[in-house]
Amino acid sequence: MSKPINPVETFFLRYNFVILIVVAATIIGVSIFLAYSTFITAADPSNAEVKSEIPTSFDQATRDKVDQLHESNDPDIRVTPPSGRINPFSE
Repeated sequence: MSKPINPVETFFLRYNFVILIVVAATIIGVSIFLAYSTFITAADPSNAEVKSEIPTSFDQATRDKVDQLHESNDPDIRVTPPSGRINPFSE
């Protein structure tokens, strides 16, 4: 084995394991930070960069249609299927 000639080479030969551990810990730390920031951004839709195209409010016509629907506890609900269709749940 030849003797190191350069002081930088001497430094790397002496501290190669420490340099490896520091670089590995830095890479793991940065990857955890990036994954966490991505998770926080995805979990909070109020600060999302892509806005949803789905409307989040109802107009009066939609409210009237919803009000005309039956209640879930109504005892007698008649549903007439379109012509040519059969109800697969009836006997």
